[in-house]
Order: sequence, then C-alpha cells, then structure tokens
Amino acid sequence: MTNPIEIPNQIPAIVLSHAVLFPNSLLPLHIFEEKYRDMLADCLQGDRFFGVAHALPIMNPDLVIPDIAPVMGVGVIRACVTREDGTLDLILQGLARVQIEGEIEGTAYRIFQTEMLQTQVEDAVQVKALSDKLKEMAHALSDQGYQLSQQMDQYLKNVDDPEIIGDMMASAFVEHPWLRQEILDTATLDDRLELVLAAMQALMDQAAG
Repeated sequence: MTNPIEIPNQIPAIVLSHAVLFPNSLLPLHIFEEKYRDMLADCLQGDRFFGVAHALPIMNPDLVIPDIAPVMGVGVIRACVTREDGTLDLILQGLARVQIEGEIEGTAYRIFQTEMLQTQVEDAVQVKALSDKLKEMAHALSDQGYQLSQQMDQYLKNVDDPEIIGDMMASAFVEHPWLRQEILDTATLDDRLELVLAAMQALMDQAAG
C-alpha cells in the first residue's frame, strides 16, 4: 500500500459538486471565486495543501457537515498560474483520503477538522488479482479508443501497488461524480477495486455497443 503522508488535521477546502480528488491522481482546476483566490494565496504561502470536498445535492442532517460528503481528497499544489484577470489555473496532486470531523469557523473560505483514513485490505491475493484485471481493462479500453495520458501509461508499466492502480483508474475512467465519491468513501480496498472494475466494465460494454 501507499506510504502514509504527514498532512495537517486542519485543511482548507474548495467545495464542488462536479469534482472528486483521488490520491495518486492529478486534478486541474480553474479558480475564479474571490474566497478561493484568498485560500490559494494562503496555501501557496504555507504548506500548499488543500482539499476538494464534494457538495451534496440534498443536505443530510445526520452528517457532521450536512451539505458535503464526509470524506474528501486532500492534495498539494504542484503548479499554479495566475491569469491577467486574476483567476488561477492549477494542478492539484491528490495525496490522501481524510474523514471530515468538523468545521473551523471565522474564515471567508471553509476549513475542516480532519482525520487521515487508512485503507483496509481483507484479501491481499484478491486485491492483487483485481489490480491486474484493472490494468488489463485499461489496455482494452485504450484499444477501444479511450485515450490514456502519458502519466497513466507510465503507471501501467511501472506501478504494481493495487491502491495506486485503483486510484488512477477511478480518476481516469469513472465519470459520474456520485460514483467517484462512493469509491473515495470506500475504506476497504477489495470493495473499492470492485467498484472501479464494474465502472470500467460498463465502459467496455458501451464501447462494444
């Protein structure tokens, strides 16, 4: 599994309904709201970490934070360019899943109290088999016309860590935000890889017509 990463337990976050950040993946973002510009200025002067929280279509009073999903991806800013109009384009590299435990009040942008989530494995042999199947499926989808990025191609050739493979495949091939969030929420790697594999199989079925 991937190595633990030292991430602060208070994380500023951007809240989006259409984007989910997976560890071991890259997410391009265009930032235009003033509160998020302020957040990025603070992040760039500090540790460069921030999270991407998934906005819920309906508020759930049973959740710690009713309007967002309880798990979010945290990443580090790898590149950031400011445009002439003051908006920013950046690349966020996903690092970890975190559980949202509460919200820090008193700032223009949102800051969450979080706890790192550790991936669980029930059957290491099954996990390896699922990971190998995901790689095979990625090559099959490439043959069907799905474009693989240069980064993805390198991962398929050089990476054997099932958790990394699962995150990369989910980021590249799972389209629907609600399903992406379900995969992010899933603590057990066996179940997570099954979800990604089912989504990729659905793409194969569509391509086969």
